[in-house]
Amino acid sequence: MNLIHVPQLKSQILSNLINSFDITYLNIANFENLHNYFLSKKFNFDIVIHLAAQTQVIDAYENPRKTFEYNIQGTWNLYEICRVTNIPIINASSD
Repeated sequence: MNLIHVPQLKSQILSNLINSFDITYLNIANFENLHNYFLSKKFNFDIVIHLAAQTQVIDAYENPRKTFEYNIQGTWNLYEICRVTNIPIINASSD
């Protein structure tokens, strides 16, 4: 029997997995706030999974500067902080 196809078990596994992560929403384009967050003693990061992006084409067309700040500058900031603090990073992107 494939246990992943038992709905109750699958729900329990996913719930346990999600509850084991700390999900934080930050403006990664703001280097100082991001840096302070990483240096706070509140967290001990094992890895960073970078999923942040402005993905809407119309928003990018209407406000290219904000898109640059979020997608390029923000990613650069996150990579720089991970480099300095020696925290591994996984980046997910569709582009």
